[in-house]
Amino acid sequence: MVRPREIEAADFKARCLETVKEVERLRTEVVITRQGKPVARLIPAQDRAPFCGSLRGMILEERDLVSPI
Repeated sequence: MVRPREIEAADFKARCLETVKEVERLRTEVVITRQGKPVARLIPAQDRAPFCGSLRGMILEERDLVSPI
């Protein structure tokens, strides 16, 4: 596994848009640090799942919906 690139918070502040474009283009992760300690992660957004079928497997199947319980 490739280790994510680390960037100091002050450098991130100065190069924010450039860093965001890099994450989007390369689909990589950037860890933002303060005094060498990780404080945040910048990761690429996940593609949205298609709406149709997105709940598949999450709904329980009931056999007889008309009869009383």
